[in-house]
Amino acid sequence: MMAGRSNRGIISPVMHKVLVDSTRAVVLASALAALGSSLYGQGAAFQRLAVPAARLTAGCALAPSTASADSKASPANLAAGLSLPTNPWSGADGSLPVTIRAHILGVPPLPGGAVPEDLEEAYAAIYASAGKSVVVQAVRFKGTPPTIPLRGDATQRSVRIERERTVVVVSGADEDPCFDAVARYLRETLAPSTAQPAR
Repeated sequence: MMAGRSNRGIISPVMHKVLVDSTRAVVLASALAALGSSLYGQGAAFQRLAVPAARLTAGCALAPSTASADSKASPANLAAGLSLPTNPWSGADGSLPVTIRAHILGVPPLPGGAVPEDLEEAYAAIYASAGKSVVVQAVRFKGTPPTIPLRGDATQRSVRIERERTVVVVSGADEDPCFDAVARYLRETLAPSTAQPAR
């Protein structure tokens, strides 16, 4: 009888290993969830805007960033009026988000480089193909995006895509397959509520 009672209080080595492994799995899952939560808002929300290489046309690829050794060989950054430390880039600090917001809304930045209160985060990516560049700029606003018509010009074509609090503008040259591929992918990915061609 005593032996039977004592056996019920003993955990076998196999059961002990199962319990330990289960505990480790729960702890790891919690840590990964916390990491994912901390990354959100630091560019994670814009990751889907990066066009996969398989969706780009031949010769169309991300241009070198200003931090790249090859950046001087490509005029794409200068043509876009942006100086991206990485390509793609996203963030909320410094002057770059303010510049991107100004480009999208077609308004000058606030005096003194002040960050507008409605700006939550910005994104930019530059693609290059056959001497032409395609610029993707996006801003996620803290509230409803301003309703300002997209402005085009005679040398570029642009498309504006809105999805909830995010506004994306794709700009590029006429008759550029790279532009068509990037714009098509973003339209499909964002399932836009509105898409305005430049006037």
